[in-house]
Amino acid sequence: MQQLACRPRYSYLFALLFAGLCFVVIARAQQTFEPSKTPHFSVPAKDLFDAATAVSAPEGTNIAILEDDDNFTFDEAGRLTHTGYVVYKILTQKGAEGWDSISVGWEPWHQLRPEIRVRVITPDFAEHSLDPKNINETPAHDGDYKIYSDGKRLHAPFPAITQGVVVEEEYTERETEPLFAAGHAGWTTIGRERIPVAHSHLEFDYPVSLPLRTSTILLDNMKPQRVEANGRVKLIWDLNRLEGIESHDPFLPPDVTRFPQV
Repeated sequence: MQQLACRPRYSYLFALLFAGLCFVVIARAQQTFEPSKTPHFSVPAKDLFDAATAVSAPEGTNIAILEDDDNFTFDEAGRLTHTGYVVYKILTQKGAEGWDSISVGWEPWHQLRPEIRVRVITPDFAEHSLDPKNINETPAHDGDYKIYSDGKRLHAPFPAITQGVVVEEEYTERETEPLFAAGHAGWTTIGRERIPVAHSHLEFDYPVSLPLRTSTILLDNMKPQRVEANGRVKLIWDLNRLEGIESHDPFLPPDVTRFPQV
């Protein structure tokens, strides 16, 4: 199973199998401000900062997430475009040290170089955008001489990171060829360890001719909204606030599910 992005959170490669599919999701919170319905990076800095600041969090929490979104779009050939989007506020210095960058991997034989956009908003509402020149590219398995792959990885340190800032982050991955000719299979999770999420949006967009199937774990059989138009189908989960999931016992067996999954 291929991991999409390396961050201090839990995002895993979900997959589409032309015969079947399994994905992972989590709950999100109701709010008057709805970033998932607004074009990314279009909200005025003060409005986004105030909305992220309004997300309540238990004392000692390092990060509070306003919006946590994943959009998966498949074309007629099964090629996938995935966009991950998150807006969060850094509440502590420890949070600033752990959420100060992003790392996204890809395999050139079937994927384009990922695209990364970041905006950091300081308490005075000043905006600091990620300079593309500061995005570094390395081999995916740098230093491991026993692994042979064309895999690569982008690393991007964020500007102006410190306690009290709000970060708006987006990355996009695009396939030029499906990972497997028969399709994909996998899962994605929603929710964060010890981090509250105010609202989550998960969406799959695919042609009617593509037999995508989903199932859920720890979502109480929640059904997605299904929208069909112009030969395409959208499956949409909009989920209300999810409290941070407690750290797991390191001795739990690997098959124990802790996060909701689709």
